[in-house]
Amino acid sequence: MNISTGKSVIESLDQALNTRDISNAITYFADDAIVTVGPDPGTLYRGKDEINAWMDSFLTPNFRVDSDNFSIEGDGLRWDVKDSSDRFAALGADPVEAVARATFSGGKIKTLQIDMTDESVRKVKAGRDRELTTAKSNIDKIV
Repeated sequence: MNISTGKSVIESLDQALNTRDISNAITYFADDAIVTVGPDPGTLYRGKDEINAWMDSFLTPNFRVDSDNFSIEGDGLRWDVKDSSDRFAALGADPVEAVARATFSGGKIKTLQIDMTDESVRKVKAGRDRELTTAKSNIDKIV
């Protein structure tokens, strides 16, 4: 896989995700593709059905993914990712930054690994902790 071919696949995937076109986005994955979203060990999605459900879970009206700084790594591609969404903004973590790695087979994504940066993990965790604290406080007021 050369860098321009892999980059073209990822940029096409990004475009499909940014227009919330899941039926197009899934076509960039091999039938037996595996996606891992972390931090390590991460959550694993196997095959198009699970990957499709994963994409559907985060594609909100204001979701946006931007990829840049592509480079060859081993037998695949590595790049930087920034994801923005209303959900991340509500958590105080917008944009979420990550490093992505992919391998390809037959011009399709065979494996995709997305690892959030330590700073993004910290921001998302702090936002979720605030939500839990607020929810617990609201429950305590009712009880």
